Amino acid sequence: MAVMKAVTSSNIAAIGYNSNEMTLFVRFHSGALYRYDGVPQADWVAFDAADSKGQHLNKSIKPRYKAMLLENGVRSAATQAIKNIIAFVREACRRPALF
Repeated sequence: MAVMKAVTSSNIAAIGYNSNEMTLFVRFHSGALYRYDGVPQADWVAFDAADSKGQHLNKSIKPRYKAMLLENGVRSAATQAIKNIIAFVREACRRPALF
């Protein structure tokens, strides 16, 4: 496994690369973790530098490299409900009261 680093993306949470094994790792906000095998260092560097990680992944990585799902990231309904409530409260606290 590679050291993962957080990225700013609407869909991707973190990315990592193992240069010895030429493997790229992508963790999505859903929690799912994928490994892409046979990715040369130059393609990793381009992915890491891309302004839009999601677009680069879809256009340059997925069509060329085989992916393996390592963790499915499926959350329980209760966990997802709690996360939704927290997000709602955070958003509500940012807005001025209407009354």
